[in-house]
Amino acid sequence: MAVKIKGTPEEFFVEEMISLPFEETRGCAPFRVYRLEKRGWNTLDALREAARTSGLSLQDIRYGGKKDRHAHTIQYLTAPARVDLSFSSPNVSISPVGYSSEAMSPHFIRGNRFTLTLRAIAPADETHFLGRLLEIRDLGFANYFDDQRFGSVGNDGAFFGERVVRGHYNGALKLYFTTIHPEAPSAAKERKRAMETLWGQWDTLLPLCATPLHREIMEILRRHGGDRGGLPALQRIPREELSLHFAAYQSFLWNEVLRRLVLRHARETFSVKGKTGEYVHFRNPGRQGGARLGALSLPTVASRMEATDPECLELIEEVLAERNVRRAQFNLREIRQSYFSSFLRAAVVVPGEFTWSRPEEDERYPGKCKSTLSFLLPRGSYATMLVKSLGL
Repeated sequence: MAVKIKGTPEEFFVEEMISLPFEETRGCAPFRVYRLEKRGWNTLDALREAARTSGLSLQDIRYGGKKDRHAHTIQYLTAPARVDLSFSSPNVSISPVGYSSEAMSPHFIRGNRFTLTLRAIAPADETHFLGRLLEIRDLGFANYFDDQRFGSVGNDGAFFGERVVRGHYNGALKLYFTTIHPEAPSAAKERKRAMETLWGQWDTLLPLCATPLHREIMEILRRHGGDRGGLPALQRIPREELSLHFAAYQSFLWNEVLRRLVLRHARETFSVKGKTGEYVHFRNPGRQGGARLGALSLPTVASRMEATDPECLELIEEVLAERNVRRAQFNLREIRQSYFSSFLRAAVVVPGEFTWSRPEEDERYPGKCKSTLSFLLPRGSYATMLVKSLGL
């Protein structure tokens, strides 16, 4: 992607829009509602620091979703009303806004409002850029899960979730311990590379574990080996971590199905490289193709799925067969702290209240242009995917 975004946190602003009911006074409400505003922090790090300061367990803090570290973001959370979670630090603040009888969850996110600046637009691309903005405003864009969803994917493109589904527990645990996140500190990257090389030498690996939980899991492998110890070791991974790994695999499969649908129905397409494969977008899809794609909602893969269009089901089975996996394997009878659940997601999303500024000279990139976009997206849709769908 030639255009630049996220030059500063202020140039990528996102505000959560919620439907959580709350009042200014407590009454009998068990939860206090807070507004979290941050720049340069990821959501979990901000909550961990606030929890540590207040003496509250991180498990008691409920929120709707994680927000980008490289952005200026506003979101909402709840904590038990008996504790004051208020927190202030450079570039992050948590301030109370009211009280609620319900805990915050993804269910209460109506969507997100974005304002972002696109930079380094080539003057020769200005006509294309403005034309694509009009197309996206009217027809929407392919609603892929973006690369942010795949931070837990293995160094060689392997999926923890797929290895669990296949019963390859030792291989899944190897990914769990050795997958390198691009933003990890260099020391952590070196430690993970060493663990990958030494995998199976449990006595040597134990001192390399960075947390008490990792040492506990490695101790199980040391006592029982990678085969016999694989399942009990997996059962020690917390629900939230497992859920992230499972969601990454489901998102990859979902993207594969959508990619095939776009190629099948759109009259004109182009591809953008992604972490786990190509994102195939449509241009000028034609009346029939646009109507077909715009009407579809695809389920995430699980042993029991939401009812879906026969063509979508056919493509799901095709993708799974190519990976030598069956849907029945997604029913994890021996791992109960998390599971594969199915939900429907629109194949195409049309941004709401979509406006943009006329391209003007970009002071940061001489000879190039910049433009500011503002729009609403439903929960779970990616502003970065809208940018990729511009085809710049």
